[in-house]
Amino acid sequence: MTHRLTIIITALLGYSALIALPACSPTTCPPWRPPVVVAMPAPPTLPPAKKKPTAGQRTCRDWSDVRGGPLRRGRSFCPGLRRPPAVRWQFDTGAAVIAPPIVRGKWIYVGSTNGRLFALNRATGKPRWTFEAGNTIHAAVALRGRALLLGTDDGQLRRLDADSGRVRWTYRSSQGIDHAPAVYKNVVLLSTRDGVLTALDLRTGLFRWQFVTATAWRPSVKGGYHLAGIGGPPARSGNTIFFGSLGGQVHALDVTTGHLRWGIQTGWPMRSPPVVASKGLWVSDGSGYVHTLSRENGDRTGGMRSWYEKDISAPTLGDTGPFVATNNALLSLTPMGRVRWRHRVPWTGARLRGGAHPAPVLAGDVVYLNDRYGQLWAMDATTGRLLWQRLAKRGAFTAPAPLREGLVVGSGDGWVYRLGPGKSSPASSALK
Repeated sequence: MTHRLTIIITALLGYSALIALPACSPTTCPPWRPPVVVAMPAPPTLPPAKKKPTAGQRTCRDWSDVRGGPLRRGRSFCPGLRRPPAVRWQFDTGAAVIAPPIVRGKWIYVGSTNGRLFALNRATGKPRWTFEAGNTIHAAVALRGRALLLGTDDGQLRRLDADSGRVRWTYRSSQGIDHAPAVYKNVVLLSTRDGVLTALDLRTGLFRWQFVTATAWRPSVKGGYHLAGIGGPPARSGNTIFFGSLGGQVHALDVTTGHLRWGIQTGWPMRSPPVVASKGLWVSDGSGYVHTLSRENGDRTGGMRSWYEKDISAPTLGDTGPFVATNNALLSLTPMGRVRWRHRVPWTGARLRGGAHPAPVLAGDVVYLNDRYGQLWAMDATTGRLLWQRLAKRGAFTAPAPLREGLVVGSGDGWVYRLGPGKSSPASSALK
């Protein structure tokens, strides 16, 4: 009982002490100060995740390399011409145009068999400059920055200034140049008819390394034998280049050193450049067989047979499978090699000596094919339906270069044409 009374009395005394505290006044209380705000560092922001572009977001880029780029896929994401096009402008080079045009920015670079190289305005077709090479131009040019690489039939490779056409250096090889050079960083890769691949320094033109492709010899029409040549401009993925030879070989080299990473023998001439796919390498040979190879070691991972013709083009890769051309048909295939659709091409004229059929070009949902007999075809990529066709006045068309505003083609009649949407003309009319 006594303990409880002690607790109660203590509590009452404490309460009375609180009540007895004096009230705070402006003179007795300390001045009020606002609370100090401490700046906290913002949480780190993570970079946005990169999304893979869908088919509708893929960029329409310039056709600035053979078959659209170093992968040689023959595909452009620019819209295709689904209606018969109009001629926006035409330019007379004075001789047959065999090499496909190369487009970058405002300019189109194209050469002719009279040895002249032209830089044409993309919008008007007027020449910015003309270069007199002095010998036939069979190969397209290659571009790297302001450097333009031009090879001619007499074996000369020149580096020109793309803006002015002035010569920076010249390299002379022993054989003619039929294919466009390939450029990777500061390395220029030149293939010649004797089956030799030569690497030069882009800045100086000095020799870096050389590789002889053929281990087999083939008869020459002039008697004796010569090395089998290279079947097209090399394809590149990273610092590895891939190319085939007319001796039936496929090679993979380190682009900086020339070291052979692997090589295989198919037994049939390789007349078309390899095509780099997302999961391998596609090559077509003279037997009409399309091989799928591993990029790492060259092992065959599959293949498909064209039982229509031995003369088959390089594959052009689409989302649903490859497109290939033969002498009498354009085929759309599944990734496993089954025919999705086939468009018959009339058999006319003689074969082009020693060459595979021109490869199709895919632009949007339109497949273009120059069939070496003077026709330029445009087919629906999904159904194979003929959309329109054009007939060259003389000779055959080059492989078309797709643009955002249409396409550019050269022709055996010596003219370069820029085609685009416009007032329709008869689908089978000749270009003049």
